[in-house]
Amino acid sequence: MDLTGAKTSGTTATTLAHAMSPEALAGALDMLSIYTERYCAPVVQQFVAKAGRLLRHMMSESQVTAHTASYVARWFDWALECFRLDMANDVRGDAAVLTHWFSHEHLHTSSPMLVSMARSAQDSRILELMASQAKPQRSPKTKDGVAKDGTNRVSSSIKQLVPKLNKMELCLRYVSNKRCEGKQACKNPGQGQKRAHFTPSEPLDPSVIEYINESLGGLQKQFIQLDASA
Repeated sequence: MDLTGAKTSGTTATTLAHAMSPEALAGALDMLSIYTERYCAPVVQQFVAKAGRLLRHMMSESQVTAHTASYVARWFDWALECFRLDMANDVRGDAAVLTHWFSHEHLHTSSPMLVSMARSAQDSRILELMASQAKPQRSPKTKDGVAKDGTNRVSSSIKQLVPKLNKMELCLRYVSNKRCEGKQACKNPGQGQKRAHFTPSEPLDPSVIEYINESLGGLQKQFIQLDASA
């Protein structure tokens, strides 16, 4: 960035937007101050010194953090560039330029531009948080296309009470309103266990019925006889 305007022939390409931490931003302004002291007119030196003091005040008030340093750096860059243009156009005297820029509407924490940048940064951060929390959770599919709900896994105590046919457990989805497609059996890829599709000859244990009611939407009408209390 050219901070010398029409006052000197020297130029510099220093910008602050790359500074992503309060310390890096302060260091960038310090380097800029050293440059202006050597090569720039007093009015430029005063402006950069004011910017440095303002930054340190903001840091002491915790207004510049790891989350805010990026847009604060962009704001300082904006102010430095606008100041450079004012000096280049030489539309005011040096004293008038400094008075203009040291007002509350420019190089100050109440600057409308700084407030606008802060609001935009906050809105962007809120949107990012909302997006991260709204990511859809994929339901893994079983071989027959029925989604497997991890919260509906049968506990070991319930599994012991489930009837079997040919050493295969009854598929509780098959008799429930959740349903499970398949002629004689289904397979749960996650556990590698086959479950049989059949109608038990005796009612199911009350604990199994309770699990089906709470987790699988209850028994299908055609299997209502499996609930001894029905």
